[in-house]
Amino acid sequence: MKIDFPDGVGIFETLKSIDGQVIALDLHLARARKSAKQLSLEFPTDAVIHQEIIRALNAYAIIKGIGRLRLVFPGDSEILAVHEGFRMWDRPARITRIDAPIDIEAKCCGIKVLPYREQLEIISQANELGFDEAIRLNTRGEVCEGAVSNILFRIDDQWVTPELASGCLPGIVRGLLISWFGINERKVEVADLERCDAAFLLSSLKEAQPVGYLEQRPLEIVTDLAQKIREKMTTLSVGW
Repeated sequence: MKIDFPDGVGIFETLKSIDGQVIALDLHLARARKSAKQLSLEFPTDAVIHQEIIRALNAYAIIKGIGRLRLVFPGDSEILAVHEGFRMWDRPARITRIDAPIDIEAKCCGIKVLPYREQLEIISQANELGFDEAIRLNTRGEVCEGAVSNILFRIDDQWVTPELASGCLPGIVRGLLISWFGINERKVEVADLERCDAAFLLSSLKEAQPVGYLEQRPLEIVTDLAQKIREKMTTLSVGW
């Protein structure tokens, strides 16, 4: 059985690997278990999960450099995994707002669930406009997240990220930054973006990608924080 992505059913996790070493596997599996419970889906045993991950990692010669491990849990106590090479970002991102509100009342709000086509279509819209990522609001009109990223903003000299009550995904890197650096979780209004002078896109693959432009407005590139995050993330690797 092959992974049906971005369609299909169930929940999924996307993890980064470095030279075959998987990053933050325990955190991703904990989030997947919680998501399965919220949606009343059956979840595979640890033994089944580990066996499938090993199979995926061994399916090809060990990927040197950056890899992407995608795990799909269809909800029938099974797991499907694929491991492939991944090209990291090599420049700051450009981000814009796209009118695609997140329904905070939806059962799957805040869960990484299939199908995932809507998110990829939003990214495609942003790309057509010359941007790399799209800021999405929720149905209350608050800033929520990117199409495929959490977002960290520096507003009035303070690093902030939208609170979980906004409907954003409880991202792994987002959670780690909150615990490591005391990032402030709070409601972020659209008007706050006018005072944002630096930002990062956060995801397990991107880690922390600096944002160079918010719409047409240039932002400061804060490279030292990105380096600190990268160094911290490598301590979470797990060999298989």
